[in-house]
Formats: sequence, structure tokens, C-alpha cells
Amino acid sequence: MKTVINPKILKEIIKLIKEKLPKRAKILVLSLTGSRAFGWANETLDYDIHGLFFCKNYWNYVHSGTNNFDINLQEFTPIFDTSPNNLNFEFFQNIANPIYIHPKFDYREMISFCLPSFCYEPILELKRLEENFSPRATLHCYRVLMAPIYFFETGKFELDIFKINKKYKFKMLPIVKNNYLDEISGKGKSLENKEKKLIRKDLAKLLEKFRKLKEKLQDKKYNPNKLEKWKAKIKKFFK
Repeated sequence: MKTVINPKILKEIIKLIKEKLPKRAKILVLSLTGSRAFGWANETLDYDIHGLFFCKNYWNYVHSGTNNFDINLQEFTPIFDTSPNNLNFEFFQNIANPIYIHPKFDYREMISFCLPSFCYEPILELKRLEENFSPRATLHCYRVLMAPIYFFETGKFELDIFKINKKYKFKMLPIVKNNYLDEISGKGKSLENKEKKLIRKDLAKLLEKFRKLKEKLQDKKYNPNKLEKWKAKIKKFFK
């Protein structure tokens, strides 16, 4: 279940987090997200880490941006003491690629609470793309459609859109990735109009599939009793 990461890097990440949090805090889960997880990074880009910690009467959110790490942590209690319908797919996706799980934290059960209804239709991202048709914006538009569709179809998370693309074989996706990597190295070039036309076609196909699958699955509900038992178990372990 856990993603393999260089042990030295993981050790450095945990060290940075422990320097930020009180000694009484417990790290529940850490997950690799961002470009390294999405499939379009190179070795110069940051490690984006999201996670959960347990520490009552402390800040709800902690950030650390240093040493090539962008770390974002949320405290467990305010998230899961509200209705899970207030959660969203991005929250679950960002912690769906774990590099560390506390041995007493029931991570698998937590991930099971994600529902298709948590996925929003990415209309804003698609509109912004027309205002700024950059390689990075294009990659994110593919991602915010492909990742939920994969979840709808399998009930599982996959952050790397190039692995998902083995099914779709969108020809423009690797081209856009190469343009993005060239761009961050200072050699980038704008997408041509014919390339934009093919990208729009891909995204329209994905959006249609997204809508059909979400409508089909929208009645799926979580079990509130199961959620309450899980929350009680977590709080008992980490009180």
C-alpha cells in the first residue's frame, strides 16, 4: 500500500515535521503528491507532501516549505468531526499515495470513506486553460478528469496520469509533458493551435465520461455508524 521513497528523504521529511509539531503530536499519515506523484516531474522539482497529524488544542494546519520540500499537514479532529460530505476528492487524493502510515492508524478504512459525490466537475480549470494554455495548466486539466474517472471505474486511487493513459493512449499527453519539462528548464515553447485542438478533443471526451460515471454513481452513500466507530477508534489510540 505504501509508496516506496528513498529512506533518507523520508527521514528528512519526518525530521522537518517533528521540528514543526509539538512533541505530543502524532503523525498519522504522510503522502507524496504533486508533480512527482502525477507523473510529470524531474529531479529539480520539490517533493510535495500532504498528511494528517493528531494533536488536540493545536493549529488545524501546518506548513513547512524548505529544503526542496513543500509539506502541508492537517490536524485530524476538525476534518472528521464535521460531516464527511464537507470533504472533497482532492483531500483524499492528496493522501492516497502514502510514504508513511502510523502503525495504529487505520488508513485503509479512512480512504474507504471517499465517495464519487466528493468529486467536483472541473469547469473552472477548463475555463482557465482557455485563458492560459500553458503546458502545466494543460497537464492539470487532464489530471482533474482522469484521476476521478479512474476512481469511479475502480474504486481505487491512481495519481500518475501517465499510468492511467495506458488505457486511453492520448498522444498529446507525453508531448505536453515534454513541453512542460522544457519550459521549467528555460527551453519551453508555446503549444501550437493544432495541438490545442487535439487537447480540447481529449478533454471533451474525458468530461463527457466524467459526467456519465458520476451521475451513475451519485447515489452511493457512506455508512455514518461505520464512520463514527472509526473516529472513536482513532481518538482512543491517539488521545
